[in-house]
Amino acid sequence: MPSMSLKHKLKLLSHYFFTGRFRELYNMFWIYPLWWNHKTAAFLLNRLFPAIGIDLFPPFLEIEHTTVCPFRCKICVPEDSVVLCQNPKSIQNVDTNDFVLDKNGKIQRVLEIFENNYEGGLIECKAEGVLPFSLTPEHKVLVAKKQWIDTPRQSRRYKYHNNFEFIEAKNLNKNYALVFPKLKQSKEYCEEFPLSNDLLKFLGIYAAEGCVVTSSRKKNKKIIGNHGIISLYFGKHEYKLVNETCRLIKSVFNKNANVQETRTSMNIIFHSVKIANWLRKFGVHATEKKIPEFIMFLEDKNLIKSFIDGFIEGDGYVNPKYIQLTTSSKVLGLQLQKLLSKIDIFARLYVNKRKGESFIEGRKVYINDLYNLRITDKDFFKFFNIEKQSRRQYYGETDDYFLLPIRSINEVKYKGRVYNLETPDKTFELNNICVHNCEHSYWKEQSKNMPFEQFKHIFDQFGKLKWIGLTGIGSSYLNPDFHKIVRYCKSKGTVVELMDHFATFKNDEQIKELLEIGPDFQFVSIYGAKKKTSEAVCIGSNYDSVIKNVKTFVRLKKEMKKQFPILNFHFIITSYSKGELLEFLDFVHSLDTEVGEVLVTPMLHDFKEAKNYAVRIDKEYVEKAQEKAKQYKIPMTINWAAQQDASGSSSKPPFSCCKEYIMPFVFVTGEVTPCCGQNEANERDWQKKLSFGNTLKEHFRKIWYSPRYKTMRKLLRKDKCPAECKLCPAYNVRTCH
Repeated sequence: MPSMSLKHKLKLLSHYFFTGRFRELYNMFWIYPLWWNHKTAAFLLNRLFPAIGIDLFPPFLEIEHTTVCPFRCKICVPEDSVVLCQNPKSIQNVDTNDFVLDKNGKIQRVLEIFENNYEGGLIECKAEGVLPFSLTPEHKVLVAKKQWIDTPRQSRRYKYHNNFEFIEAKNLNKNYALVFPKLKQSKEYCEEFPLSNDLLKFLGIYAAEGCVVTSSRKKNKKIIGNHGIISLYFGKHEYKLVNETCRLIKSVFNKNANVQETRTSMNIIFHSVKIANWLRKFGVHATEKKIPEFIMFLEDKNLIKSFIDGFIEGDGYVNPKYIQLTTSSKVLGLQLQKLLSKIDIFARLYVNKRKGESFIEGRKVYINDLYNLRITDKDFFKFFNIEKQSRRQYYGETDDYFLLPIRSINEVKYKGRVYNLETPDKTFELNNICVHNCEHSYWKEQSKNMPFEQFKHIFDQFGKLKWIGLTGIGSSYLNPDFHKIVRYCKSKGTVVELMDHFATFKNDEQIKELLEIGPDFQFVSIYGAKKKTSEAVCIGSNYDSVIKNVKTFVRLKKEMKKQFPILNFHFIITSYSKGELLEFLDFVHSLDTEVGEVLVTPMLHDFKEAKNYAVRIDKEYVEKAQEKAKQYKIPMTINWAAQQDASGSSSKPPFSCCKEYIMPFVFVTGEVTPCCGQNEANERDWQKKLSFGNTLKEHFRKIWYSPRYKTMRKLLRKDKCPAECKLCPAYNVRTCH
């Protein structure tokens, strides 16, 4: 809650009065004695009220409405990178309902998606037989080391190490092979048509050459039913394949197909709404074709072979040295490569770039890139069950993986959106290659947004709440209900304080919407006064975007003539940014706008994973900063606990002075903790274990007046440290019960 100078407090009260915010004006008269005046608060809460039998129900609250943060790492991939899942798609379209492949070739649920802006270099990797892909330099890839076996050159072989390891993309080189997990997922599906070799062969031909059209059937402008038309297109010379396809249609569906001959092709057409709707699982347009899940997860290798045979007849060919399959769908090409791995066949996949306009028999047409899969050498003989060994070795193989030597590594420039996934086993597949997912460093808890309905359920338990702080581990704007939550709080006249790092606004309209809602205080968390420093701490963030958004906020606030929210800053001092506080005050002054407060906080808990960032400040440091702030007339507050350390105070205040407990902190999962003071200690499991209850499961009033919560308050008033407060950074914890 902002400290602010007396001048700013009076100005704030006048703002409320002249803008008609009388409910907030009334609430501020609660806030002053119970929060801003420490001695008065301690006297009222811990001496007077208990003496006359009042156990004050909390008038203040902090809710952690999100723990979703895109800035835990720079481990990302650019948009349009294909991820194979039940419904294959580009990574930007993956959501938490999807299942992706893991490092063992089996499916796993996507737990979380991360999205961020990125400008910089990407590592582009090309390996034997797979489509090239790009990663940020820190993204880890599963690899096997390889080396030459010392034999005559004409028969030299690679030796691949069995111990796989994850290494960062920037460290990849030709001494490594990428790991391609063979598809192992199997699942039996009860399809509308019994699975048979004839059905799978037809579906292979259809995947290569077919399409469907479904539409409404009308009579006298009224819909009386539906049309379902299945068409397959062949060259005029493919009489044998046309006859075979007609036989399969009759055998599988008991349908008689019509063959229509045109000037350039032979077309097979038959009608069935049921079959047409079922075949839509394969996609509609040629560039969007895909293999349905029930085929990808087949266990019967003979059925898989029948599907591949059908595709080869439709859009492939066989010569004495290799088999080639061709498609204009990137997803289908990747799926065919993965499906072939299920029968221990590795097909090299490469793209024939030809997208653009062309002419066919004098007609201007638009043509697409083609994706070619080629089965050669030992895989060629294996596919036809020929007992012949190839001496050539392009890649390594184990029972579960193909090991594909890296052919080239390049750095490319990129500016745009990047994405990542969180999965249970910490891996997913990109272009069929196993990569590591987003690394959370010390953060182990699954990220979560609090939906509006849950927030409202908790908020309403407090009745006429005087003040609320909306904060979180991550970014407010990654919770889609954030503005709805803020708007609801303001509709109740509650004084609202927001905390955010201002890095994830999608556009200026979100800032305008924030200003229209008019929360009372907006804190912007800042990790340094320079790009290099800030991004070294808030890894994955973009300092330039933060500064741009702050300036846009100031500009729009002036243009819209808005008094609220009052802009505040929270400058977090780390070992990186300690020397930049004065420079940051220069920046705040340059904004030429009203600032309620600059709160300065060194890390309050230097747990082992954050030791490198921890720093202490002394009295001289504080005095220099205060002098600068006074020069610019910027209200500045040094965090109370940090100020005690800086002043050389030998002991912290007793717990009988504690007032923070009247502002409980509620986790995104509903658990109630005494206050926010212990949140930075990286002891989430301990905090949840000792929580007083869960507001999503029981009413807060019942939790507040429970025996445990009452005992905690009694111990505080007796100057004793409750067990739930043992990590408190502000008060004396020498005697902990």
